[in-house]
Amino acid sequence: MTSPASAPSASAPFASAPSVSFPAKPVTRPNIVFVLTDDLSMNLVQYMPHMLALEHAGTSFSNYSVTDSLCCPSRSSIFSGKFPHDTRVFTNTGADGGFNVFHSRGEESATFATALQKVGYRTAMMGKYLNGYQPADALGGSQPYVPPGWNEWDVAGNGYPEFNYDLNQDHKVVHHGKTPGDYLTDVVSGKGSSFVAASAAAHSPFLLEIATFAPHTPSTPAPQDANAFPGLKAPRGPAFNTLPASAPAWLASRSPLTGKETAKINKAFRKRVQSVQAVDRMIGSLEATLAKARVAGSTDIVFSSDNGYHMGEYRLTPGKMTAFDTDVNVPLVAAGPGIPAGKVVGTRCRTSTWPRPSKPSAVQQLRSLSTATAWSRSSRDNRMPAGAPHLWSNTTVRIRTAPIRTIPRRTVATRPRTRRCAPSVTPMSSTRAERRSTTTAPSTRPSCTTSPAPSRPQR
Repeated sequence: MTSPASAPSASAPFASAPSVSFPAKPVTRPNIVFVLTDDLSMNLVQYMPHMLALEHAGTSFSNYSVTDSLCCPSRSSIFSGKFPHDTRVFTNTGADGGFNVFHSRGEESATFATALQKVGYRTAMMGKYLNGYQPADALGGSQPYVPPGWNEWDVAGNGYPEFNYDLNQDHKVVHHGKTPGDYLTDVVSGKGSSFVAASAAAHSPFLLEIATFAPHTPSTPAPQDANAFPGLKAPRGPAFNTLPASAPAWLASRSPLTGKETAKINKAFRKRVQSVQAVDRMIGSLEATLAKARVAGSTDIVFSSDNGYHMGEYRLTPGKMTAFDTDVNVPLVAAGPGIPAGKVVGTRCRTSTWPRPSKPSAVQQLRSLSTATAWSRSSRDNRMPAGAPHLWSNTTVRIRTAPIRTIPRRTVATRPRTRRCAPSVTPMSSTRAERRSTTTAPSTRPSCTTSPAPSRPQR
């Protein structure tokens, strides 16, 4: 629960979004629109009216966790269905992470995009790909690189400022400047709608992933939202500016936040709320395009984030890379034909891992992410044994069968999940973790596991 200060203010620049609805009967080959945000925490959804309407029209997973509370490891899991210890993507840059590791290991050859493309889907990727990807790099080829599996590719490199960025548009690098029309979230919104309309006109099933840079720092809002939510403050939940019971060594010595630090947190939170307004309008625009193209009733819409974000909880200045729920528990909402409306699933689940795709189940394998289905796994590499039955369903979560020590889940305010870390190691701030140069050695990252630790072998 948050304080009244964290609730949408009376001066909020939006009204309730129009309601949406989907057929009760599922379709065999649904179109898929996947909106993936960057560092979007649970406490931002209340400021997104189209997202709230989507929650009402579909199913929300309140206990969904990412595999890692850092962008590139988490996104690598989403693309491939593997844990970081299988992709070997542990950080955002350097020898143990980033786009270069994912690419050099050949992980791009087996993603949900390649699976769906093989069975006749038109696929498009727009916005942010993986940390370290540069739009102009040819990677030994004759033109700017586009990974396999994508029919349309509109991806930026450093799109965090939302202005003055380069976009790889199907092997052609296009520079966008600083005019209002160059605002990146709006650019990919328009391109996404165009892709939906063209795919519908071609009578082709399609997959569209739009991965925004918002609300990642510097959380640049669209020009029209720059003065929105005056006086808004960050939530003051039970964990704000307090230490958890039995705090780990790296956290136990932290002093209370100063007034200056709290003021910075309030300012940053307001900017995050402002920056997601364009994301929310994009969702509304995509819904309108789907309806106009008469494919809304055969399309799944999925919304999520690569990781969460803490802002003052447990006396931590803004950042991520901890195992607290603020960082790992993120929104996951799915709405579409056959997906129950207004349902909240509280079963513990995480970014699913699935077997290598086969033609009959390629659509269902991606939809397992949209419905937070965690696959039963017994093989060493976290994929199903050959011949294992397909376990996908709209509302059921199947938890891994390998032995794992667990504790009853509690809210972070009473018994947070912590990491076992060396006392001298402190979690890296978001800015340091993501914006450091790829030419510098990566900073030391905590060698930690969520407590209690699973018994699976680490390879």
